[in-house]
Amino acid sequence: AAFPSLFLQAAGNYTITATAGSASATSSSFTVTAASAHAIMIWGGNDQFANVSASFSSPLSVFVTDAYGNPVSGAAVTFAAPSSGVGGSFATGCTSNPFSYTCVATTGANGIAKSSIFTANAIVGPYSVTATIPSSANVTFTETNTKPTLAIISTVQSFATTSTAPGTKSGSVIVQAQDGNGNPVVQTLPLTVNLVYAAVTGTLTLTTPPASVVIPAGASSISFTLVSGSSTAAETFKITASSATYATVIQTPETVYANGTTSNTISTTTQIVSPTSQNATFPISVKNTNGTGNTRSYEVLSVNGLTTGETAIYTSGCVSLTNNSSQTLYENLATDEDATPPPSRPSGSYNLDFVVQVFPSTNCSGTPVNTQVDGTLTVSPGSASTVAIVSGAGQFTTHSTAFAPLTAVVYDADGNPVSGVLVTFLAPASGASGAFAAGCTSNPNSYTCVATTNAEGVATASTFTANATVGNYDVQVTTAPTTAPSPLYVPEANT
Repeated sequence: AAFPSLFLQAAGNYTITATAGSASATSSSFTVTAASAHAIMIWGGNDQFANVSASFSSPLSVFVTDAYGNPVSGAAVTFAAPSSGVGGSFATGCTSNPFSYTCVATTGANGIAKSSIFTANAIVGPYSVTATIPSSANVTFTETNTKPTLAIISTVQSFATTSTAPGTKSGSVIVQAQDGNGNPVVQTLPLTVNLVYAAVTGTLTLTTPPASVVIPAGASSISFTLVSGSSTAAETFKITASSATYATVIQTPETVYANGTTSNTISTTTQIVSPTSQNATFPISVKNTNGTGNTRSYEVLSVNGLTTGETAIYTSGCVSLTNNSSQTLYENLATDEDATPPPSRPSGSYNLDFVVQVFPSTNCSGTPVNTQVDGTLTVSPGSASTVAIVSGAGQFTTHSTAFAPLTAVVYDADGNPVSGVLVTFLAPASGASGAFAAGCTSNPNSYTCVATTNAEGVATASTFTANATVGNYDVQVTTAPTTAPSPLYVPEANT
């Protein structure tokens, strides 16, 4: 008798065995092949950043299926970056490269097509790369070209001495690492900054000025003081800051002013609180130390150390102080409403230096003298808010071979990295999967790794090794406390 009709969706090899009473069993084998390409999904290489003219860390890859979800082999996938403006180019190695900005790749037996190496062009910004299959179904990758970190003097600084005698120390000079758009960049490794000084006016000399300073890992800036060998009022010099790490970046020298002061003046101190967000309010305590009994007046002239999009709001008007009196002047560091997008100062400690202009009279008239006030702004991260995959998605490896590390990063609502968050990497308990090595904060079982975010907000799973079962699967990523868009899924493949 004929076998009854069958309706099968999953591609693969099948064997059907029929028995009737004591009769011998009859078997029939057949193969179900995948239908034509119908759907496409991103497999790896999305949401990457690369410096201009540098290659992205991972190729772009997609997973192609038929209408029943079976992987389709031999399907042509066209990856297309923008033909002009911000974009990139594909290396030779695709099935076809009609243009440098396109790559036609073919899916393998597992339904996955992978582009050749993709390199950013020289224009900064985000853009889209589309991947299209013959059915016209497509997906969109988002990639971003960035400029390398620049080591610069953060703003015009005041070398405000308290006397003209040799050996006088300056207020802090700040060197900050910024990206090409002027935003501060927290360093993952120590960054050595080379300094060169050149006189502009006057006869100012410096006593053993530093030849280099180091921005430590986990910080975006470093401050240092200068010591004068001799000084008179209104002298200036320039400092050029550069880094051998980015030798091709040309830095613009920053002007530093040297100002002598009189013996009867105003002393200032700061105590800066630790805000939990971008905005901060803190006091500057000002005291008149004039020994002659004369009344002085002052006003805040400027603040050094602000980042792009920040503004300092000072108490308006002239403030007078009688001899040996004091007053607390409150300042507000706020996000500039015109900044697009609003800046996000990473958590950490920053040097802010206020230049206070002191006048010999009660109405802020006469010849002023500047004195510089040093303080520390400490930005603490808020609670964990978002999580993102940093690396390890969309990999292929043979059984018993280790994948590249799986990492995730956790941020607060202002974009600051959050440390101490538990991140759980969970592979399938059976079938195609892998095992995590010991070394996580916790390994409840071989297919689970609980890691803790570090000071940069990054959690790294221990070594993950493919098992002996071939196939595609996802590693689930969750956080405690829960963050959006948790859970995430990291696609991997054992070949």
